[in-house]
Amino acid sequence: MDKKRYANDLYEYGYNCAQRTLLPFAEECGLEREPALKLASGFGAGLQHGGICGAISSGVMVLGMLYGHTDGKDAKGKHKIYNAVIDLCNSIEGKYNTLLCKEIIGVDITNPSGRAFAEKNNLFQTKCKYIINDVIDSVEEIRKHLNE
Repeated sequence: MDKKRYANDLYEYGYNCAQRTLLPFAEECGLEREPALKLASGFGAGLQHGGICGAISSGVMVLGMLYGHTDGKDAKGKHKIYNAVIDLCNSIEGKYNTLLCKEIIGVDITNPSGRAFAEKNNLFQTKCKYIINDVIDSVEEIRKHLNE
């Protein structure tokens, strides 16, 4: 399955950026479709507040599901996941100069006029498509590195 194509196709069904980023990885993460969609549902549009991009949040969820630690005293496990998250954030920030939804899409969606502008100009599809693709690529690159 082409994860980016799948993620982009999900837009037609009304899913947000976080759902569109998590769902292509759900099976690999041991998540069924419905719980994955529910888990990511509140993260879209930067937590509906223009904050950290929902696609990035889902990228962190994927890395956590695949490489996260479960033992609070596992220093090596903590180091592994923390570095993976740092790598993801650095990769995206290097391309967009920010991790914030409202800066990535160029409009503050926390107010009704900003959200209306984003919807009218299809920013959630056009701008968000690129960040979703970049997060998927970055997660895949980090996975290659961690699986070496």
